[in-house]
Amino acid sequence: MAFFLNMKNQTLKEIGFFSRVHGFKGKLVLSIPPNSINLVNQNNSIWIDLNGIKSPYKIINLQPLKKGKLILDLLNVNHEKAELLVSCKVYINAEDIKIENSPLDKGNHIIDYKIYDQNDNYIGLINDHIEIKNNELIQTFIENQEVLIPFKKENRIKINHSEKYVKTNIPEGLIDIYLD
Repeated sequence: MAFFLNMKNQTLKEIGFFSRVHGFKGKLVLSIPPNSINLVNQNNSIWIDLNGIKSPYKIINLQPLKKGKLILDLLNVNHEKAELLVSCKVYINAEDIKIENSPLDKGNHIIDYKIYDQNDNYIGLINDHIEIKNNELIQTFIENQEVLIPFKKENRIKINHSEKYVKTNIPEGLIDIYLD
């Protein structure tokens, strides 16, 4: 019961749908955008929307089939149950998305996210992500002035995809240099 009560605080992200049953043991083919394949792994549960109700399922095994397709073996899903799940939308918990282990690490996914400094002060919106060797930057505009903020992994405090914000260490005085 506590598991389902806790679900209310989770933000689910749609990642694809089941296109067909694979074989006769209840495995399903998940159709997913190729850039989202790395979001699915055996450590996370997936959520399946069946008749408007999202329910969690544990992944026992997964294997790539071809570009944009994964074969999933789910706990307690036999062939008959798998047939009911064909065409159902599949979700993952947004909190399970790990930047370092996903294609989201490229940075384009954070455009229009809010930026907060280490003291939780709102800085602005991310307009661009600039990748320079050994010097990753995010661009924002404050008072119509371009401001470039270091965004290397060691400066990042938190990236929250469900609430669309990043929190990063901003060197003291950096923003003042741009605004003076």
